Amino acid sequence: MAIKNADEVIVECNYYKNFIASSFHDKVQTIYIAKQSNLQIVKFETVREHEISILYLGSIGHIYDFETLISLGRGLVKRNIPIKIHIIGDGEKRNWLIENLEVESIPYIYYGKIFEESNKKK
Repeated sequence: MAIKNADEVIVECNYYKNFIASSFHDKVQTIYIAKQSNLQIVKFETVREHEISILYLGSIGHIYDFETLISLGRGLVKRNIPIKIHIIGDGEKRNWLIENLEVESIPYIYYGKIFEESNKKK
C-alpha cells in the first residue's frame, strides 16, 4: 500500500527493485547508498505542499552513507519542505544517526527493531 501511494521509491539495490511488483517499477529507482557514492536524489521542489517521508529499513551500520541522508534532510528543513525520516532497524551507528537528526532538527520516528513482517508493512 505504501508503495502504491508513494510518488517516488528509492531502493538500495536492484534486488529490492525486482522484488517490488512490476506495476510499480515506473516509480522505483535504484541508488546505491554506500559511502563515497554519487548520490543523485530526485528534485523535491515540486512537493512542498506534502510531507516527504523517507524510510530507512535495515542495519544502521558503517556501510551506509547516513551523512548524505542528514545532508538531504538539513537541506529540506532549511527550504521549509516538510520531511520526516522513518527508521526501522538497529546497529552500531543508531545513536549517532538519531543524535545528528536531532541536532539538525530533522523530524524522525524511530520504530526500533521490527522483525514481524506484518508490523513492518504498517
